[in-house]
Amino acid sequence: MPELMDGPAIFVVIGAKEHPNTTVGQILARTVGRCAYISTDVLQRMLEGGTASSGPQDAAALRLHLHHASLLAKSFLAAGYSVVIEDLNAATSLEELASAMQGQAFYGTVLERGIQGAPQTPDSGLRLDTADRTPYELAEEILRRVWREGRFSA
Repeated sequence: MPELMDGPAIFVVIGAKEHPNTTVGQILARTVGRCAYISTDVLQRMLEGGTASSGPQDAAALRLHLHHASLLAKSFLAAGYSVVIEDLNAATSLEELASAMQGQAFYGTVLERGIQGAPQTPDSGLRLDTADRTPYELAEEILRRVWREGRFSA
């Protein structure tokens, strides 16, 4: 198991539905050890009366689910747990989540397909190409690289 840099940390995995976000997030949570797993799908369903919607989410609802994900994450972190937030909403950006976190640092990863060789920029988080990789390989690569390439703090 990889060592955590300075104790408990918040990890965020974002990508579209066709990417293995959920599986990668669950693997990360099990690998990290004492860890809470937050699926924003559950928060989304709360806003939609218990049903998942395939339609576009309005901006206010998106801000609300990011706000509650950040509150949950900060609460678990304060209790000594690492946290994995997994989000399947393509409209979510790491920058928006950084704003919702209100200064709380986290490590963000965006799963995409077909970006092999695309440049990483300091403000984009860790971007990983899901092509030809298993969820276990992706989780392993996140833990190897996110410390230096995925840190966010607003």
